[in-house]
Amino acid sequence: MPRLAGQKNRKALTDREIKALTTTSWVSPNLWCQVTPNGSKSLYAEWMREGARHRLGLGSYPDIITYKQAKDKVTDIMRAVANGENPRGTRIKTFAQAFEEWYKAFKPSWSSAKYARQIESEMRTYALEVLGDLDVARITTSDVHDMLVQEDDDDQPLWLAHHTVAKHVKDNTRLVLGYAGAKGWRDRNQQNPASWEDCLQFLLPSGKAIHTPAPHAALPVAQMAEFMRTLRSLSELRHRCLELLILTATRSQEAHGARWSEFDLDAGLWVIPARRMKRRRDHTVTLPRQAVALLRQLPREEEEVFPGVSGDHLLDAIADVAATLGRDLVDPAQDNRQITVHGFRSTFAGWSGAQRNGYDEQLVKFCLSHRLTDEVYRRYMRHEMVEARQEWMQRWADAIG
Repeated sequence: MPRLAGQKNRKALTDREIKALTTTSWVSPNLWCQVTPNGSKSLYAEWMREGARHRLGLGSYPDIITYKQAKDKVTDIMRAVANGENPRGTRIKTFAQAFEEWYKAFKPSWSSAKYARQIESEMRTYALEVLGDLDVARITTSDVHDMLVQEDDDDQPLWLAHHTVAKHVKDNTRLVLGYAGAKGWRDRNQQNPASWEDCLQFLLPSGKAIHTPAPHAALPVAQMAEFMRTLRSLSELRHRCLELLILTATRSQEAHGARWSEFDLDAGLWVIPARRMKRRRDHTVTLPRQAVALLRQLPREEEEVFPGVSGDHLLDAIADVAATLGRDLVDPAQDNRQITVHGFRSTFAGWSGAQRNGYDEQLVKFCLSHRLTDEVYRRYMRHEMVEARQEWMQRWADAIG
């Protein structure tokens, strides 16, 4: 049956282990547990077909569906997939399918083509990214909440950082789900999970209470060479983890959660699986020579590259460098606030934008695993540009010493 790669030799979790999960995790072949920020859990099936990843929500765990029921359901789904059948059945609609029909039905009634394009762009960029593959009949308020607090390119929650857009998306999501109920794809007596009253108002601050979050404090690029020399003089595992994070412009969780099986050092590539990415898509990181050399020097006693290292340890690593230099490390552009781990991604972005030769905004977005704004890039080039990214990341590594 068409399982996802890397599942064959993994040991399935137990009920007790699933109940203890705090992050979205694989639990058994083709079965995942999604954990929302408020701790609620739901199970979903995931499989590959014709080179594309498909997902089907199975229900809230353990209230709606038990672990055993979910595994039996996955068996049925995978049998259907193997037989070339549609495991969703004829009446099941995904949110993406419901959106397409709703959009087609109501587009003629909108005031202008520009307004229609705005709705389509916002919904495809934000709502379909999170809800698109979900069974529209099983979407919950937790799913809608996750969509509204997804992080933007600066790792700020959408609801806080771009509240006007987020409100548009929430309102149109409510309309799509209402349309689905009227068409019989959802229980018409079921409360609309995107409604503000009695649902989202208990999970999100109101517009009046929102203040735009400040950007992450970043070290000026002119200080990076000194920082890297000092960092390399320190010998703890947390220092090597921070060094890799900086050289690859990755996020904290992506770096300290790295597994040896994700790396191809001969090819200079690091493929971070979808389950560890905030956008739930595989991300290929191109490794500069300095990062490859760093990794080759590390012991391989465990599958984890940096066992025991956490986000707090990376903050400690920055503090170690500051102590060695004998001064605070601050961002003068952010009222001299202490720099953050995520700020190094901002430093990389700033350095990239200042380059006169070879700068390509979309290429840098690829490097950072940011949402791509150009539709052609989004559809056809998500996993391309490897050679160009390798060259760019090498330029970055050479520039910071």
